[in-house]
This record gives sequence, C-alpha cells and structure tokens, in this order.
Amino acid sequence: GVGYTGFGLVRTAQAHWGDNVQLFGTCRSPDKVSALREAGVTAHVFNPDDEYQPLEGRALSDLQSATHIVTTIPPVADFSRDPVLEFHAEDLKRSTSLVWAGYLSTTSVYGDHGGAWVDESSEALVSPGHRSYHRLQAEKAWLRLYPEVPSHVFRLSGIYGPGRSALDTVRKEG
Repeated sequence: GVGYTGFGLVRTAQAHWGDNVQLFGTCRSPDKVSALREAGVTAHVFNPDDEYQPLEGRALSDLQSATHIVTTIPPVADFSRDPVLEFHAEDLKRSTSLVWAGYLSTTSVYGDHGGAWVDESSEALVSPGHRSYHRLQAEKAWLRLYPEVPSHVFRLSGIYGPGRSALDTVRKEG
C-alpha cells in the first residue's frame, strides 16, 4: 500500500534510481490512484477493508512481475490476516521474477517486557488477544513464503502519517 510510509519509500527509490526503476503500488481509492500516477507510480485500487477482493487484470500482472515487494498493508481488523498473502500467496509463489520481499511491521509485536530493554533479538510476547498479534502472524507468513528468496521484516516504531498518531486520536476523541 502506498500510504504515508509507502510514499516515502517511493520518493527514496525515485531519488536513488531515477528512471531506472518502475514502481507499482496499491491504494484504497481511485482519487489516490490518480495522485500516485502523477507521482510516477503505476497504481491500482486494493481496499481490503471493503470488499475482500483480490487484485485482477493489470494489477495482478504487475504484482506477479515484481522483482521486489515491500508491503505496508496491515492485517485488516475483522479479517485478521495479511490481505496480500490471503489473496495472492499462490500468485507470488509462482512468480519467476520475485527476488526479495519486505514487510513493514511494528515494534508493538514485542509486547510487554515489564520495562526491560527490547531490541531486535528480543522475543515477541504478544498474545492472541493483543491487537499486534495478527501483525506478528503476518511477519511469520511473509518469512515462511520465500525461504529461498531473501525476505526481511522491518519493525517500525511508529507507522503514522500526519494526523494519525495516538495523540491525534486522543485530541479527536476529546
């Protein structure tokens, strides 16, 4: 998904590789597709919050031809699974072009360590009832999908765009 964080990755790729990179992405609305296309991204609507529909046609073809995938889409709350893998794991397994997959997760998968220091080697302690549990399951699924292709999980400490932080939420709810 090319939301706030994904668009930052787009800009970085464009700055680094210029015209030597072809970028594909998904977003939730046709308006965002137009904006992304203006920014040089071949974009497709993929909104797993609404209809639970897989990518089709050109969007699916673009996914299958990708050499590198970075997914920023979280597990959907009532769906509780990674929507990309739920719909397209088999398509990705059949891809002959994919050489690397990255998944943007969150540090909240570490859970409560009782005030102890936590780093990349710390055990993830989230329980099935915790909201980050599904993120941890998505991490594992991405890493399992390609044992022969380098895959990485990036645990970010704040996946927020402008106006979306915890403080902004508290302000809105008053």
